[in-house]
Amino acid sequence: MFCFQQTEVRLPLDTGIVGHVVKTGQLINVHNVYKNHLFYKGCDQETGFKTRNVLCFPISDDNEVIGVAELCNKQSGSHFTKFDEEMAMAFR
Repeated sequence: MFCFQQTEVRLPLDTGIVGHVVKTGQLINVHNVYKNHLFYKGCDQETGFKTRNVLCFPISDDNEVIGVAELCNKQSGSHFTKFDEEMAMAFR
């Protein structure tokens, strides 16, 4: 069981992996976030969370990005797979 103290971290909309997905409207699957130039390490530093991998994808309405979802730290396996990407794109 995980117990996290809730900490709110607000970033400019164009920051990090989420910002990239907002801007491009494209899914991004990052196997090792600390090797990716888009990853904003400040969130981990502020919250104490250790992000390993991320699957981040747009939620769209009529070809317009209205939100972004981000899944972190795949539990079964070392990273998110093509199957995970396909499941995520159901929100498109």
